[in-house]
Amino acid sequence: MAAYNGNQAKVVELLANNPDPDARDSYGGTALHAAMFQQNLEIVQLLIDAGFDVNAVGPRNGYTPLHDAVWADNLPALKLLIENGGDLSIKGLDGNTPLEKARAEGKSDIVDYLEGLD
Repeated sequence: MAAYNGNQAKVVELLANNPDPDARDSYGGTALHAAMFQQNLEIVQLLIDAGFDVNAVGPRNGYTPLHDAVWADNLPALKLLIENGGDLSIKGLDGNTPLEKARAEGKSDIVDYLEGLD
């Protein structure tokens, strides 16, 4: 919840206790999934540095944090995930890659960025 709420101080406090980076919330997402819904890149970087998997797949929708960054229209976090090994070829249970999801949702800034990576 700390990552979802953008509470950086609480995230730092929790990370000091060496949490399990594979721990899941009630929706099956990791803290890194949750962090996509905030505009706090420092939290995203803290979680990546703590070993949270940038390619973790949520069981309910098959989304990775990249998919959630698209969903949340969070281009800065999406870029950070890609810089840290985010795999753009992973498809959610809906059959969409992050780029396909961005196209379907009309997220033109994300589409332009992802198409420019080719």
